[in-house]
Order: sequence, then C-alpha cells, then structure tokens
Amino acid sequence: MRQLARRAPQRRATRPSRRPSPRSLAEADFSSKAGAKFLAPLLFAGALDHRTIADVISWIDDEAADKRRVGDILTTNTDAPEPDRKAALTAAGAVWNADDRLRSSRT
Repeated sequence: MRQLARRAPQRRATRPSRRPSPRSLAEADFSSKAGAKFLAPLLFAGALDHRTIADVISWIDDEAADKRRVGDILTTNTDAPEPDRKAALTAAGAVWNADDRLRSSRT
C-alpha cells in the first residue's frame, strides 16, 4: 500500500484579539512621558559634558552616581545657559525624589 505523505499543519494568520483599552493607552502615555522626563536631564547633562550614551546608561544603572555626576555637571558646567541647567536639575530632582514605585518603573 502506498502511504500518503502527511501535510504539515498550516498556520493561520493571527489577528489581534481586541483593541487596546483606553486604560492601557493612558498607562502607555503616562509611562512614555515619565520616561522622557527622566531621560531628558540625563541626556542634557551627558551632552554638556561630552559623555557617551554608555555613560548615560551607567548613570541610569547607578542612581547614587547619577545624582552626584549629573548634579555636578548641571551646576558647574557653563556651556549652557544657567536657566536651562537649573531646569534640568529641577527635572532630575523631581525624578530622584519621586515615589519609589514611579522610579522603579523606569528601569
């Protein structure tokens, strides 16, 4: 008897089961804005001090060093106008002083 070759099961294209809920969209929007507020002063300080993105990433990984290094750069570097440096320092301070749940969600 001749055996019939078995056909591999065909995969169906999957469709998203449903649209994102308004709540999940709002949470994504909040997370995106919180991330931008956290990164902006770090990127600004890195640019002022001619640092690499690897340096900025290391500041994210080590919050104590982040406070010290970023704070020093933003208070002592005069390559940017003082109001810009103060605004960045204020933004960084808001992140450093934020609720632990918010700060831990950024990493």
